[in-house]
Amino acid sequence: MNPSFSIISTLVETAKLARRYARLFLVLTVIGSILPFAIQWIAAGMVAPQMPDHPKPEDLSKVGSAVAFGFLSFVASIFQLVIGVAIQAAILGTLKTAATGSGQWPAIKSSLRRYTWPLVILAFLLGIIAIVITVPFTFLILAISSPSNHNEATPYIAAFLSMLVAVLYFVFAKYALADPLVVVEDLNPLAALRRSWQMTRGRFGYVVGCYIFVGTGEYLLIMLFQYLESPSAISWLNGVDAILNSALGSYWTFLAWVMYIRIKSTGAQAGEPVTEIAPA
Repeated sequence: MNPSFSIISTLVETAKLARRYARLFLVLTVIGSILPFAIQWIAAGMVAPQMPDHPKPEDLSKVGSAVAFGFLSFVASIFQLVIGVAIQAAILGTLKTAATGSGQWPAIKSSLRRYTWPLVILAFLLGIIAIVITVPFTFLILAISSPSNHNEATPYIAAFLSMLVAVLYFVFAKYALADPLVVVEDLNPLAALRRSWQMTRGRFGYVVGCYIFVGTGEYLLIMLFQYLESPSAISWLNGVDAILNSALGSYWTFLAWVMYIRIKSTGAQAGEPVTEIAPA
């Protein structure tokens, strides 16, 4: 097995890279957690006063400000997307130039100016791809899970869900390198998607393996904090949850960079054209 495609060593290298840029990582993590934490705080102010002392799940649908809260959440999700993309641009721009210390800020400003909008477009394209894949499966699952054949449909639902997960993993594993490609090789979003599809050819198991390891850890951590946090009032756990999600988002960007560098270096050894990248 090529050591460049060791999943464990890739995850370790990603952690070391995040540690090397610990100050940048921490600052961006805090910035990325401010908005979701603020929304949770506002939501608590809107919802908590209207809730009984011992709320039940059905009480949430009776809250008069539910519509306003839903709209607020939608707007916040858009802003959160843009902030997340800006953080991606900041990290990838810094890694591309290997900027350290006081040199990081000019690299970040340049990367934010050049790549935030292309990365936003890329995020929307990936979202459209996910919807196109998900919608047919959703209709099929609804069709076979009607009350009349609920018991008989259970195995089919499990099968379709498994297929859906498999397809999503397949597509997004093939597009895993698109974000670094936009920044490192100055590609437009569509070209980055095509290039990522080509570069990951023959590396599907490696990319999906990294996704499974990190994604499983992320899922378990998020489930843990969602289990502990209060649904009706803001608490320190809400803040920890927001910070955790932001930190994981930054870690995914570092992981995409490491996978790109490893796959790119192996391709270069095989005779593919080399893109000059400052060592991270």
